[in-house]
Amino acid sequence: MSTSAAKHRALPQTVLPPGKSTAELQVELHSLRQVQALKELVQQGSWTMIDLHDMLPLEGKPHHLTAGTLRGDKMLNVAPLAFMSKDFKDVVVFFHLGRSLCGHDKVIHGGMIASVLDEVTWMAAIPSMPGKAGYTANLNVNYRKRVSAETFVMVKGEFKQVEGRKGWSKATIYDVEDESVLADGTALFVSPFKPEEATASK
Repeated sequence: MSTSAAKHRALPQTVLPPGKSTAELQVELHSLRQVQALKELVQQGSWTMIDLHDMLPLEGKPHHLTAGTLRGDKMLNVAPLAFMSKDFKDVVVFFHLGRSLCGHDKVIHGGMIASVLDEVTWMAAIPSMPGKAGYTANLNVNYRKRVSAETFVMVKGEFKQVEGRKGWSKATIYDVEDESVLADGTALFVSPFKPEEATASK
């Protein structure tokens, strides 16, 4: 074994400190002022609470990135909480991003940020797409500030327009503390020629 290989194997493993339990995070999530405001809109009838992954086939959920693969301790250990306007044009989703989703230590990986934006732009676009099905054709992401691990973020998605089989939407990620913009993106989705054959995955 080479000296460099031996040194590599000898590197200590990172030990993460214990975080909040899923139950504690659930309480914290539902206590967020933005969540409380949206729940009031739900009671007024202008918004509804939805299941982020409701359109996924049951057998596919364990293998879906955010519904299955990344669910777990220090990742997405709390189910995202999602709301949609009754006109299906706007969506707001709350995520808790754990420390095992990092690039730089304690900073959420840019690929994870892009995945969150992809998920929410898709949610905003899909109700207006032909056959309510579509696949990501283009995603442009702007990283505005670093996203710290073990925090909640609020993501607002907005449907923009549809032309034939193409649909456009945008999404913005906010810090729940001061609502500063952390990242934003625009996306283009294309509906398949036979929407009934789509599996509701992007």
